[in-house]
Amino acid sequence: MEHIGLTYYVQDICETLGDISAHIGADDLKLIGVYALGHRYAKWSGGLTLGMDDVELRSTTWEELLPKGAGVYDVDIIADRYFKIVKGKRTFVNDKSGQKPLEIVLALPHEKYEVAVSYKEEKEAETSKACL
Repeated sequence: MEHIGLTYYVQDICETLGDISAHIGADDLKLIGVYALGHRYAKWSGGLTLGMDDVELRSTTWEELLPKGAGVYDVDIIADRYFKIVKGKRTFVNDKSGQKPLEIVLALPHEKYEVAVSYKEEKEAETSKACL
């Protein structure tokens, strides 16, 4: 287990997605991530459903990525943070070669992780009792 700030990095459930617009909003990006990872989460947890309120959208530096706020369109979550204009051209901030893919994290808060682990253990115990 690797310690990152106050967060413990335990394991990955990963999915690579392509063709995401830099102009997407935080909530839409989070929703796409939840849909992409939902089946893997259900398999790992023993059948729990992953919802929008279960996860946090974060950068790899662990900054939480949130919608802009009330009265402002929820757009450009990627463009605002990862691109800058240099000499009239849009440049990816994180990688000078342009070859590295952008990584964004859907983080499961510790209390929700504990609920999932307990649920999984209960399901496994039920299964082992049924096999006796």
